[in-house]
Amino acid sequence: MKKNLVIFFGGRSCEHEISIITAQQAIANIDRGKYEIFPVYIAPDGVWRHGRGYDRLQSFASGAVPKGAEVLLTPGSPVLYRRAKPGRIKPVICIHAALLCMHGLNGEDGALQGLLELSGVPYTSCNVQASGACMDKIVSKFLFKGLGLPVTEFAWFTAGEFERGPEACLDRAEKAAGYPCIVKPANLGSSIGISVCPDRSALRAAVATAAAFDRRVLVERGLTDFFELNCSALGIENDVKISECERPAAWHEFLTFEDKYMSGGKGDRSGGQNGKENAAGGGKIGMHGLKRELPARIEPAVRDAVREATERVFRTLNAKGVVRVDFLVDKKTGTVYINEVNTIPGSLSFYFWEREGVEFPQLIDRLVYFAGCEHGLKAGLQYAYKTDVVSQAARATKTGK
Repeated sequence: MKKNLVIFFGGRSCEHEISIITAQQAIANIDRGKYEIFPVYIAPDGVWRHGRGYDRLQSFASGAVPKGAEVLLTPGSPVLYRRAKPGRIKPVICIHAALLCMHGLNGEDGALQGLLELSGVPYTSCNVQASGACMDKIVSKFLFKGLGLPVTEFAWFTAGEFERGPEACLDRAEKAAGYPCIVKPANLGSSIGISVCPDRSALRAAVATAAAFDRRVLVERGLTDFFELNCSALGIENDVKISECERPAAWHEFLTFEDKYMSGGKGDRSGGQNGKENAAGGGKIGMHGLKRELPARIEPAVRDAVREATERVFRTLNAKGVVRVDFLVDKKTGTVYINEVNTIPGSLSFYFWEREGVEFPQLIDRLVYFAGCEHGLKAGLQYAYKTDVVSQAARATKTGK
């Protein structure tokens, strides 16, 4: 029997469009012999919709997105409902698994995962705790430090602190990070809102920019002679595999949004079923379109450090599915700094696993399998602990004690 697979994408996030691309890449590679697919598009206003056309990138390219029917989940039920008349809902399907292609806030940060937990729906991607911790770059820094992994020096503060005492915040950032430094919104990805600052004037402007995207701002030391490495992990609990390292090719201080998503060429095939050209546009799109060296030509010691750190973070977070961990390597000192963890990586990092013999359709199978494994393990836990504390409280209330 086919499984009902709901694909969530879009969302109230600055990475809305990248989520659309990741979802369309996945949809083009889902084995339709195993799954009935139900794309659920979360519009920028937060409304969930399902309907015809949501499985084609062209439906989103023109700007006239098909309206579709409004759908929703309710706590305690794994059923996807359609909103009929005001105050009335009708069941659409029972969800067997949810494939999350969300990026950024309100989807990759644990918010959607929490709702799926309450509804009893197995889902791909990390759990609520890991998703939230990895989404927040400030929390991630402290997590990495706690694991003994090198991180670049940093400072952080809230937008409110900066509004009330900008000079004190800038002083703190200069003392911790120096120049050049990099300013980031704490909870965004895809290099949105990020600035490289050579001096205090640029730092002041960059913090104002970052504060427009998030109420918490991270300032970290900028490396001047470095290269980036990425590594992927795939699995659940003790069953985890680590990929080879990739080295993205860029010509700037850091990978910009354009480097990551707008640099692809035409005519490339992206691992579609039966050799079909990717239905999401037929070219190198998403993180797959980024120019890269895979496997990276690096020293064995650097490769080992990256892969070991990737596994340690994955296991400590109790991560699940596929993640991508990003690193910075200082060419002068050879230090390997961990930068961030992407719990729902662009293009689902399928290109890492193709070279390991796991084709995109097989990767989706594994993600769905891991989702079911975690769901089953949690279902076997004890959630109730009976005591007479409520009865005692009721008696005490009745007697006035």
